[in-house]
Amino acid sequence: MAKFDYPNVDIENMSNEQNIESLKSFLYNLSDTLNYSLNQVDARISALEESTGGKDNGES
Repeated sequence: MAKFDYPNVDIENMSNEQNIESLKSFLYNLSDTLNYSLNQVDARISALEESTGGKDNGES
């Protein structure tokens, strides 16, 4: 899983291109982390559905 480890950056002294590249990098890492987390949730839901026969407890 991606780890967010961005040192303090003086964005006022960076060029617009550097700011854009820094933001792109952050957003790509965020996207990877969210996709990883979503895949973990999907796997857990699938495992739970299999263990309960696909039925919600207390319903049906």
